[in-house]
Amino acid sequence: MADHGTLDVLLRAARAQLGISQAELAHRAGVTRQAVSAIEAGKAAPTMAVALKLARVLGRRVDDLFRLVDELPTVTAELLDAAGVSASETVRVQVASIGGRLIARPLTGAAGVVLTLPRANGIVRPRAFVAVPGQQRVHVELFADPSRLESTLVAVGCDPATSLLAEHLRRRHPTLELVWQGGNSLHALQSVGRGEAHMAGTHLLEPATGIYNVPFAQKLLGADARLVTFAVWEQGLMVAGGNPRGIHEVGDLARAGVRVANREPGSGARALFDAQLVRAGIQPAQVAGYDSVVRSHLAAAEAVAAGLADAAVGVRAAALALGLAFVPLAQERYDLAIPARFFELPVVQALLETLTSPLFRLEVEALGGYDVTPMGTLVAA
Repeated sequence: MADHGTLDVLLRAARAQLGISQAELAHRAGVTRQAVSAIEAGKAAPTMAVALKLARVLGRRVDDLFRLVDELPTVTAELLDAAGVSASETVRVQVASIGGRLIARPLTGAAGVVLTLPRANGIVRPRAFVAVPGQQRVHVELFADPSRLESTLVAVGCDPATSLLAEHLRRRHPTLELVWQGGNSLHALQSVGRGEAHMAGTHLLEPATGIYNVPFAQKLLGADARLVTFAVWEQGLMVAGGNPRGIHEVGDLARAGVRVANREPGSGARALFDAQLVRAGIQPAQVAGYDSVVRSHLAAAEAVAAGLADAAVGVRAAALALGLAFVPLAQERYDLAIPARFFELPVVQALLETLTSPLFRLEVEALGGYDVTPMGTLVAA
């Protein structure tokens, strides 16, 4: 695995909960503001004395603020479905104490996919529409305090790991929330460009220049748009476990009896597939199922897992989650595109700080097919 560092720092989240500034924390702990800033950014590790002072000011234990990622707590649990788990690969699990037994459930196959409905923070009742010329406005009854709306970050994208980012943001900054809405790369950028979201996840390649994401973000969000790398991921052909149809390259998809599930126009997966077909000299009409559209990486993986298709383009993490085999096609940079006017918002800066967390990087890498080395890097235009 990549080098994640050894210390996961939750100092900023604890400070934000008390509503005190870096300068105030530094003054009360008897250290410099620069020292607090460096510690929060993961650029410096505190001495034991400094850690104790910071913990005392914040009313926390030292191990509530600083955790050793290389020494995560370990328990012994009963592994379910052990026959389907390889002893030579890292496997994500969910562990719980059930009736006094510690049970570890592997997150592979259907268990690796979120099947719950997204949480709402309000409802619109019948006849709640407000008559405003040229606008569609409604009265919304909130389940949460209205003040929470200013601390909610809305992102649109197709990365299956975004739900993990939302959870880690909430853990490090309990007053903030990331709301993720699914959408392909082009749709995500267009949504942000229309002012309907703060941030877009995108992995679009401009063939003429070989540049990822920057040209599209600047065109749709403005020349001053900022891009921050989330990860570099593997994208390829997801096929049934064991690859029974012997699919090893895009050219095999034109064979008789082979059917694909395709992504919608505007998605990075569709753009990659089309480029690969051109390179192989294959017309879309030669590929059975080319016009069969699914709307996400996980939906594409589910189509293959259910036997509705023999192959689909998607990320390795989605294939692993559904127990599929994977044929690599390309490594792509997945960026978070943010308009300059939103970049300095506290909730955006908190999210970018979360990307520096070694624990978050470790969990993303465990999904498979992610290189998290450039995570959090500001992309040069």
